[in-house]
Amino acid sequence: MKQFVRSPRDVGAVWPSSQWLCDGMMAGIDLQRARYVAELGAGTGVLTRTLLQALPDNARLDAYEIHPGFISVLETIPDPRLEVCMQPAQQLNKSYEVIFSGLPLLAFTPAQRQAVLARVKASLHPGGYFIQFQYTSQIERELSHHFDWQRRRVWLNMPPAWVYQCSFGSPEGK
Repeated sequence: MKQFVRSPRDVGAVWPSSQWLCDGMMAGIDLQRARYVAELGAGTGVLTRTLLQALPDNARLDAYEIHPGFISVLETIPDPRLEVCMQPAQQLNKSYEVIFSGLPLLAFTPAQRQAVLARVKASLHPGGYFIQFQYTSQIERELSHHFDWQRRRVWLNMPPAWVYQCSFGSPEGK
């Protein structure tokens, strides 16, 4: 909560994600086949730990975070598959099969949102998935410019959240 009060535009959540939200984000994704996974806005590592439990031993999870307090917490997770990346999502520079995000996109400027979504799309393998949660549905128009998507509501989270499962078929296509 302290991080939210200090920097609500960047943190975006008063409470950590619930296990139900983590499960909702992973629903329908075959993580046992994934090798390269990213998490944007990893925060205190609630989803990070859940992902590490679900990923195979030969997978890699890059957790992107910019807040020093959260980075310190993430660095205490003892798992060789985890790399904590101290850089913003706009600087994604690897290729991933799945990208999970808890970034507060609606707190970003329109230019920042577009930069993040474009970078995510450029970093996804064709046929890969971008999983984003938000507390409102106001991001849908912008997601539609980059991805095909489906959504589900996770009521057992504080506050309830929308989970967007986004994909595209080819680098040229939507």
